[in-house]
Amino acid sequence: MAARCWLDELRQRIAAHGLPPAYVARLVGELADHLEHVKEETMSKEADVLFRLGEPNHVVDAVVASHRPRSLLGRYSAARFLVFAVSPILSMMVLAAGGLLFLVATARGLGWVDGGGTHFGTSAKTVIPYLVTALTIVIPSAALTAAYFGLARRSGIRTRWTVVSWIVLSVLAGLAMCDVQLSELPGQSRLTVGLGVGFRVAYLGQWCQALFPLAAGLWMLGRSRKRDSERIGEGAVST
Repeated sequence: MAARCWLDELRQRIAAHGLPPAYVARLVGELADHLEHVKEETMSKEADVLFRLGEPNHVVDAVVASHRPRSLLGRYSAARFLVFAVSPILSMMVLAAGGLLFLVATARGLGWVDGGGTHFGTSAKTVIPYLVTALTIVIPSAALTAAYFGLARRSGIRTRWTVVSWIVLSVLAGLAMCDVQLSELPGQSRLTVGLGVGFRVAYLGQWCQALFPLAAGLWMLGRSRKRDSERIGEGAVST
């Protein structure tokens, strides 16, 4: 009974550090086998074997320390800062520019805008402003939220670094402003992109943009932890 409690506590503590569920289940299973082997080999009491293995928190520290150095992000805090705090800014700029180029190419392909900047039909006036916001702000921030979450999971990085990237993306999405003015006169259509903040009702869209990466990230985190609990629970049954 004491061994089961020790293994359960160990399993929960390791999982809390964000290590892959399959790795946690395999490790706990190996420790359970090792514990039984030592008991049979030395004819020791269960309490004595657990004492030799050490407190769960000490074992967890050793496991986490041995797992993280396998990656560059696990070894250096500076690398984690650059990846999760700095690179989201550059990544957001690149994806926003890519989304804008894609929109321009699509608009020309559909005949909404010609080479001189003239727009055709009321559909362009209705759709393009929303597409600009979606392709330069909303979709890039959502894609990067998922990308940094996945990177942290694969690297065994703590959740706090993932949250840092979400906060950076949320700030960028909230500050981003874009305005599209379409004209039927050649060369008179305008696209204005910038950063700004306000508290009037007119800025409600920006606040929604800011909340979107955080909401998406928390949703992914909740789903991931639920799946991890199920997988680790299956591992607990098998051990």
